[in-house]
Amino acid sequence: MAYSAHLKPEKRKGPDLLVKWIKFSSFFVWILLFTCLLFIDQAKPRKASLLDHLFDVKVYTHWDQQLIAFGFIVAIALFIFALVSILVNVMRLKRKTDRLSISLIISIIVSSVYIMVYLSSLV
Repeated sequence: MAYSAHLKPEKRKGPDLLVKWIKFSSFFVWILLFTCLLFIDQAKPRKASLLDHLFDVKVYTHWDQQLIAFGFIVAIALFIFALVSILVNVMRLKRKTDRLSISLIISIIVSSVYIMVYLSSLV
């Protein structure tokens, strides 16, 4: 009984704003990452199918540079958003149960690779 008298009552009423931000940003970076990959998929050259040959449909054999540029813009936005979210996550690492979000780390890596590949293709 003497031990329980020293325990402080729990004043926290659930997750704070930083925890909510980290959960939201972990979800949002996957949306941005999927959007970036969608731009890449739509920009790549198409392979001619049997129906394309049959109906003499023109098939693009080059990458769509405009879609690649849109993907680059999304990758920059993803990088900045994930970097800010990682900084918020690092500020929040005070409790034993707090961890770095793996989604944010993966999105930083993928977006930086996309940015480097895009910039190296310009040279």
